[in-house]
Amino acid sequence: MEFAFRIWQKNQDRLIGLFARSHDLDLIRKDWIYTVHPDRYSIVLTKFMILDAKYLYHYSCGVGGLEAKFGELRGVVDNMNNCEDILMNFVVAEISGRGPLLVGGERVRDLGDPRNEAVEGKGGEEVNVGLSGIKRGHGNHRKRRGECIREFHKILERMPLRYSYGKVINSVSEQGLCNKGGKLVPCDQQIL
Repeated sequence: MEFAFRIWQKNQDRLIGLFARSHDLDLIRKDWIYTVHPDRYSIVLTKFMILDAKYLYHYSCGVGGLEAKFGELRGVVDNMNNCEDILMNFVVAEISGRGPLLVGGERVRDLGDPRNEAVEGKGGEEVNVGLSGIKRGHGNHRKRRGECIREFHKILERMPLRYSYGKVINSVSEQGLCNKGGKLVPCDQQIL
């Protein structure tokens, strides 16, 4: 958290987060979608987000001549009971013209990312942890969030979200990998 805060101090016009997602244009359907890309992102989630307090004001009251539109945008959030994090990314991108910054954290696990749905249980078996939190019982979670992106775009009449690439990390260290139960794991997790 300290490292993320130091990064934000040097980038106060941007959102700083640990968990990234993305918007994309489905060329076949000609529609905006919500997704996870391995190489780019345009949204950081509020489960860990650092931002300047002025953006909270703009989220609530609008900015410039867009006050009425921001009221409509918040109405989408209220109606969907979802997407406040996506709207915050729209607000900051609209004001700053910049994308968010992803910060790498040690041993941080994003249970909402499908690439992280399986973990090793106590007995060495694989346990699925993917359907947790807001996703539980909502098989159409990504679809609903894509609907928010489409509505936000329609109301603003433009797409302010900006892609960012890469991740800011605290340091690079060498870590050996060891075989544990047929899987490669960092050696500091290997019990000898």
